[in-house]
This record gives sequence, structure tokens and C-alpha cells, in this order.
Amino acid sequence: MRCLTGFILSLGLAVLIIPSVGCGEDPVSACSEEQCSTTTTYGCGPSERVTPRCQMVPINEGEVCFVDGVSGFCVEGVCGAPGLCEGVECDDSYACTFDECAWDGRCIFTPIDCIDDNYCTEDWCDASDGSCVHVAKEDGTGCGCWFGGGCEDGECKCEPPVISF
Repeated sequence: MRCLTGFILSLGLAVLIIPSVGCGEDPVSACSEEQCSTTTTYGCGPSERVTPRCQMVPINEGEVCFVDGVSGFCVEGVCGAPGLCEGVECDDSYACTFDECAWDGRCIFTPIDCIDDNYCTEDWCDASDGSCVHVAKEDGTGCGCWFGGGCEDGECKCEPPVISF
């Protein structure tokens, strides 16, 4: 059994709580290490500033690694194996996300995309059941017409250009 920790990610109107594996070995630290370099910047006068630049760099690529006693392989800096999802409950109790366990044991909550690419509808996910809702915008709302027109009954109705001689 794994412990889960997490963080909150806000995407406009949607808020996702994204847990990550905790209380055990970290799938990233098994296959990555932090490498730092310094940059010296000279300013006006005697001031000098040294700035460290650090990043996680994959190591042991393709080698066997272990996370919470489960063996896997290092791929792109993460220790992953199909068995890492065993016993992991990935459910954020929010109907507007697809919940899944990734190959490296992390829970991923992907927002349901309800955008229908129609300028004349307001689109969102209904949190009560996860269904997409598309409501027509007010008639006359602009929708990108070049020569006049606008939204009408949830559809964009553009007027043709007037050609006079």
C-alpha cells in the first residue's frame, strides 16, 4: 500500500488535485539526478552575481531500478513498471476528469475536454455526472464574421459581403 501526497493545479475554471506517489521511493530519483552549473553575471560597478542553474538529468537509462520493492526500468529519467499501479487507487472523486495510473505509478487526472469549437456556445463539464454541457450564447453575440452577422440559436450566421458596382 502506498501513501499519496499531492498538489493542486488550477486550469481556469477547473481545479485538479493531482496526487503523487509518496511514503516510499520516488520513481524520478531512482533514475535522475540534479546537475547544477553556475553563471556569473557582471553588473555596473563592483557587483557580481553568481546564479546556479539546476536541472534533473536522466541517469542509468535502460537499467533496472526499484520503487517500493517493484523492479522496473529507467526510461527518460523515471523508473517505470506495470506493477507500480498495483494497489494504487487513482480516483479524485471528480466526475470531470479521466482518472488513470501511469506506468510509473503516478495518478493522472486529465480534465474532460468539452470545448466544441463553436463560438456560439458556452461549454463546460457538469461536475454532477461528467457530461459535457453546450449552451447557446445570446443571439447577436459576435462570432468572427467579417461582413456582419453573429450567433443565432447557437450557430454562427455570417452575412455575405455586399458587392456593388
